[in-house]
Amino acid sequence: MKILFLDDERNPIDVTWICFPEDVEIIVVRSYYEFIEHLNYSGVIYDAWSLDHDLGCDEWLQPHPTGYDALKAAIRWHEHLLPKKVIAHSKNPIGAENINKYWENYVSNRDRRAL
Repeated sequence: MKILFLDDERNPIDVTWICFPEDVEIIVVRSYYEFIEHLNYSGVIYDAWSLDHDLGCDEWLQPHPTGYDALKAAIRWHEHLLPKKVIAHSKNPIGAENINKYWENYVSNRDRRAL
């Protein structure tokens, strides 16, 4: 099993509220831009993506694009690389809900289009 893990600060071992399988290979990316670049160049179809919502600020305290933004961009530009599962491991409850709801809506509409 392979997971792409997007978080600007935490490592997968720090995310104790999610139980990742022991035999998993986890690739860590630290920003929206690194996430999109990784998808652009790796071509890997992961079993899951684990996304944080809040991805820090720049030196002028402007917020970076979020994990929610990364999910939306990946669906738009890399539909052929989407995983079976998306996990929102964010401690921001509204951000995590936005990620989860966006993924659920995408999956339910994708399944309807396949009929």
